[in-house]
Amino acid sequence: MVFSESEDLNLLAPSLDHEDTSPSPSISRQGILPVVKSGASIPMEEGLPGWSLPGHGESSESCGKVRHRGCLNVSKHGAGLDHGTGLAYVETYAMRCYKAECPVCYESWAGREADRAAHRLRAFKHGPAIHLMVSVPQKAWSLPMGKLRSRAYKAARSTGFKGGCSIFHPWREDEETGLWYLGPHFHMVGYGWIEGVEGVYGRTGWVVKNLGLRKTVEGTLIYQLSHAGVHKGLHTVTWFGALAYSKLKGVKAWEPEKPTCPLCKRDLAPLVWVAEEGDPPGKPGVELMDASCWEERLTVSARRWAESCL
Repeated sequence: MVFSESEDLNLLAPSLDHEDTSPSPSISRQGILPVVKSGASIPMEEGLPGWSLPGHGESSESCGKVRHRGCLNVSKHGAGLDHGTGLAYVETYAMRCYKAECPVCYESWAGREADRAAHRLRAFKHGPAIHLMVSVPQKAWSLPMGKLRSRAYKAARSTGFKGGCSIFHPWREDEETGLWYLGPHFHMVGYGWIEGVEGVYGRTGWVVKNLGLRKTVEGTLIYQLSHAGVHKGLHTVTWFGALAYSKLKGVKAWEPEKPTCPLCKRDLAPLVWVAEEGDPPGKPGVELMDASCWEERLTVSARRWAESCL
């Protein structure tokens, strides 16, 4: 099926009098989630090739490995502490690559992407955000993603949605069986006053559903990202309307918070265990420990380099 750039949404209207969210007879009803958990890939051969769920690729060798960082500024760690002075603040954490396809780090990826998107949404300063779902009529499933997104944006804006972020989902979950099937739709978080959704469906076949105000924007985004469509070379989160990059300008780029010591506010530094006895903490967490057991990694590296020059 080929469409021109000037085509109106009306040309995509299916010859159905209700939303067709059931899978095509040629599409397997095998559950997707058990396959995801097995680590196998899920090619979308029936109309949406190349799409998969988060956590569906390969991880780096370092992903999930435990590392340590902390603060050895012990002279500033005594005030108000029951443990007394001279203790180092130590965080044990797991290494992350923050890639959507990584089976170890995809949840961290979802959290970071949600924080990034929530930061831009708040910059619009237009009241509480709303959650919209836009379902694609089956006759439009074969459209290239660029055109599919464009028509989804148009359907949303025609109901009063001013703009926001959009997350594509190739699959739907059957509420009765818990199995997943092909059913492309978009989840959008942004701003507007939604009305006239029945008319949009009647004219175009696109189904726009207002899922209401969001109390926790990050929570909504994390959940939607956790089972979003992932495709190499395509952004998982896109922006349109009043929040498009060409419209909402001057927003300071989001950056993750730099880890700091809660006792003295100093930036945390990578640490190396140097004690001759015992072992460093092996599970993620926070501890106050004997500072003599640790050295900053840069200090250790500098000392080893100096020793090698002797």
